[in-house]
Amino acid sequence: MKDRAEYIVSYDISSNRIRRKIERILKDAGLRRVQYSVFNGVVAEDRIKFLAERFKKLERILTHSILVYIIKNGAMEVFKF
Repeated sequence: MKDRAEYIVSYDISSNRIRRKIERILKDAGLRRVQYSVFNGVVAEDRIKFLAERFKKLERILTHSILVYIIKNGAMEVFKF
């Protein structure tokens, strides 16, 4: 079984076009919307690697922030894109 962890992703993006892309990426990774700009879910690490690769492709056009919180084994890490 692949390692799984809980992920919380929040973003602050003003562009509707970019925001829709981010929403689609998050849903494709298996996360669900819990608030307008917050998604969460328990998913395998390979799905999050997929997510990170997609975000890196968008990095050059992002002018705002995406925060990814990883909660695993009682510890939390935060990544900013």
